Amino acid sequence: MPRKSARSGGRREKKVRVKTARRRPSSSTRWLDRQLNDPYVAEARRLGYRSRAAFKLIEIDDRLRLFRPGQTVVDLGAAPGGWTQVTLERTRAAETGGRVIALVSRSIRFPARRFCWAIFSIPRRSDRSKGRSARKRSTLY
Repeated sequence: MPRKSARSGGRREKKVRVKTARRRPSSSTRWLDRQLNDPYVAEARRLGYRSRAAFKLIEIDDRLRLFRPGQTVVDLGAAPGGWTQVTLERTRAAETGGRVIALVSRSIRFPARRFCWAIFSIPRRSDRSKGRSARKRSTLY
């Protein structure tokens, strides 16, 4: 959970106003307004997490104690990588010999050892009927 800023004396940060652009739909403007003023987004940026969803997994792990040092964890659909970052921290994969395996549909990079990612894709129906296989690639760091 984001902490209250010492700079603001415990008050909420000043709201950022979004300037509307002519070509931007109103739904995009509303999303941008929520994104710019979300305290979890600001805290994730400050702590270096790739997404605000990392706080959800931290809260779940604090309650249920899912991750232990040295575990092997598989993260399905890992992009953008916020949950993968938390699992790397919580399992202490680099120090304890644990492993985090992230399956994604696009490439993501982490400066961590004991981290494996694989890119996968689901073939379209037309490709399946013609017998073409899906693109497969994996890299082990």
